[in-house]
Amino acid sequence: MSVFPHSRLFLGPSKSVLISGPHIQVLDTHTGNLLHSTATLDGLETAKLLKSGPVRCSTVDRGFTYVVTSGEDKKLKVWEVDGLKLLSERELPKKPTEIRVTQDGQTIVVSDKFGDIFSYPLHLDPSLERTESEGNTGTTKRGTLASHENPSNGTLILGHTSLLTSFVLTSDEQFVISADRDEHVRVSWFPQGYVIERYCLGHEKFVSAIHVPSFAPSQLVTGGGDPVLKLWDWMSEPFIVVKAPISRYGRSDDDDGDDGEQEKVEKIGRRGRKGRGKKAKGKGKNEGVGEEAMQEQEQGEAGQSMVSAEGEGTEDVVMGDVESEAQVESERVTQVQAEAQEAEATTVEGALGEAAEKDKLVFALRRIDSADVHGQGQFLVFSAVGATALFFCVFPSSPQTKPPVVQSLDLKKPVLDFTVGAGGHIWVLVDDERPSTSERPTGESDERAVRLVSWLDGKLVEVHGAESKTFSLLTSLNTTCVLPATASDLKTLDLYSALSSLPKNVDPEHDPMRRENQNQNLDAFEIESVASSRAGTPIPGGSKKGKAKSGGPTQRELARMKNKKAVLAKMQEQEQAKMKVGDGAGAELGGVTDEERENKKARAADSEGSVQAL
Repeated sequence: MSVFPHSRLFLGPSKSVLISGPHIQVLDTHTGNLLHSTATLDGLETAKLLKSGPVRCSTVDRGFTYVVTSGEDKKLKVWEVDGLKLLSERELPKKPTEIRVTQDGQTIVVSDKFGDIFSYPLHLDPSLERTESEGNTGTTKRGTLASHENPSNGTLILGHTSLLTSFVLTSDEQFVISADRDEHVRVSWFPQGYVIERYCLGHEKFVSAIHVPSFAPSQLVTGGGDPVLKLWDWMSEPFIVVKAPISRYGRSDDDDGDDGEQEKVEKIGRRGRKGRGKKAKGKGKNEGVGEEAMQEQEQGEAGQSMVSAEGEGTEDVVMGDVESEAQVESERVTQVQAEAQEAEATTVEGALGEAAEKDKLVFALRRIDSADVHGQGQFLVFSAVGATALFFCVFPSSPQTKPPVVQSLDLKKPVLDFTVGAGGHIWVLVDDERPSTSERPTGESDERAVRLVSWLDGKLVEVHGAESKTFSLLTSLNTTCVLPATASDLKTLDLYSALSSLPKNVDPEHDPMRRENQNQNLDAFEIESVASSRAGTPIPGGSKKGKAKSGGPTQRELARMKNKKAVLAKMQEQEQAKMKVGDGAGAELGGVTDEERENKKARAADSEGSVQAL
């Protein structure tokens, strides 16, 4: 029988809250007794709950009085822990990514996939709700700065230009630290989020998890797509090194202008005929145009004319050469044919490269937390999306210390989430519906949705057997709280969607920082292809400079190859049309001449007969 996996567990001093699919369950922390559950609601309320979809984001207030959830319907719901009574329900502008409640329990802070963070009062005031007659425009000046309308009259705190993955409020709630999909970590004032205190820049991929340890509030731990954890002293002055971008000609923008222009002239001269007939790119467009005019003037004096072949290199035809226009046209057709064949050969390599790219592993951190274990030290604990292990390391005491070694505890099934409890115990939620990566010991059941982990000599060990039975809450989580689910219910959970939604397209075609270098490589690739095709020895794999790292052609190369094939087909059609027109014109010309001759003979005979009759 399929069951809903537990996706979130909040441990309180007297009550604990468990999230399983679309359902919420409240248990007694000490005895493990199930106190309340949304699965026991009446038929109408249960149908409405299931229609809202699985719970994506959830949190509880500090006193474990209220539970705040949001599902696929983008409804922000506030529940009362005692009795699980739905107190309020309001619509969010976009799907949320994180929900938190302030320490006073009066404000809900929500981040969404459009990069904005809004705040809402915990207790809904009907007088502040918008009506259709009022429209959807912001009621405040700051509200008009949001990237999208807010139907629930939320207050805009701050905004990113990318998907906001996570955020935390500092212990004094004077700052909000937010992270996004574009490798940014920002420290802003709260609730005056428009005041940016500093940035923490250094990640090369998305940032999906951030954490401020309770025993080190001045330290910030971040992680995401990079296979490293970064520790920041975010309260100190920022230290950011910015290098000048490298231009297309290998010099930075702050270099001396005269030297840059001289070097550019030398490089254009070395490129030779490749730059003719085109407009200059980048800086110094006017200078490039002047050089082209001087070259054309010199060519005119020498009695030469230039013919450009669809912008792919040039062909110089001297007036006194023996080659005719037909020979030049034939050479162009041969060149395009060779490049078309090369495109077909590289298409297979490109498909293999794309298949290898799809099989590439994606690393994404789900959660980072810390544990202060008495007598053993301070540790960092974190999990990754889809990983079957729980990772941990010693918390660095100072930046000068050697980076700690990351260790892991393999639980044989994907870790969905974990919660650090009292005494350093860690409650780990696993995906029980996934097959185990290895066989368990004989006689031990593997159908446990929650695992208990403790510390022993600075390492994590799983609690088994009789010791685990002493925790009544653990037994209840694995038995009483298990809720049945259908195959369609499990499919809608989409527990591992972050592996496909968080990584960005890193192809050079979509990376503006690498696009200029890619153009240079493509130019070199085309020059080598043209030279090799003229010599009769085409390069099967093309130039290494013009290839992607995976061994296949890039999207830009495939597009150019496709364009060349289209040009070849068009040129062949034009030649065939010329031949047909020439043959038809000759036949028509001959036919007209014979007909005119017959008409003249007929008219001459008629005139002679008329004369004789007279």
